[in-house]
Amino acid sequence: MKTIINKIKSWHAYWVWIEQEKMKAAIHNCSGAGLMSILLLVVFTSCERQIEFEQVCCDWDAVNFDPNHNGHNVNQLYFTGSDLCNDNLCIYY
Repeated sequence: MKTIINKIKSWHAYWVWIEQEKMKAAIHNCSGAGLMSILLLVVFTSCERQIEFEQVCCDWDAVNFDPNHNGHNVNQLYFTGSDLCNDNLCIYY
């Protein structure tokens, strides 16, 4: 019985050692990729994305006034004084 327990302990120790070596190899092989991932993350999060929207007519009396132009609430643009409001684009009859 002691020999069986000793063999199990030695096999367990061997498998623990193998797993530790696998982890060391994984850390060693992925260290460049991890560094590259961090570098790419920093580069892409530091870039500000400029979103361009087209200007719209914000005059309610205009014929071409659309309260939801391309999914944007034109009333909100008007009340916040947005630069996207351009009354030169309005058509009147």
